[in-house]
Amino acid sequence: MGIYNNTYIGPYIVIKPTVEEIVITEYFDPENGKKMKTRFNANTGVEGVKKTRIEKIEKSISLYNIEVDGFCEDEFVRPEYVGQPNTWICNNSDFSPSLDTDDVFNFDLTNFDLSILYSNFLTHYKEYLNKLKEKAIDFEISYGIVNYSH
Repeated sequence: MGIYNNTYIGPYIVIKPTVEEIVITEYFDPENGKKMKTRFNANTGVEGVKKTRIEKIEKSISLYNIEVDGFCEDEFVRPEYVGQPNTWICNNSDFSPSLDTDDVFNFDLTNFDLSILYSNFLTHYKEYLNKLKEKAIDFEISYGIVNYSH
């Protein structure tokens, strides 16, 4: 078993993580300042000093979790071992030649019109992209090269 390298050139979606703030309440021993496991010291009965802090947690959203009745099912793939987390590449070869980098080292992009492919991508996936906006999912559409392994 090994790693299979691939290169994708074309439009892709990056889903930005949501940041959730969680309020954490902790109690500290008033005498020595050590963090206590509970509000009261089990041995002495002394109440701890209450301190609250806010912790921010990033949550990733998967396109698989927001599909509605198979809407756009199998249209996008999130490859493993890609540098940018939550990058979703198009699973439709009309918008990108997927290049096998184990076999090819030179890429001829002479007849590769980026603007037309990008425009066609936006038109083809307009309904899907609007669905992401309706669900208030923060995303950006990028166009470029994604190297990944699987």
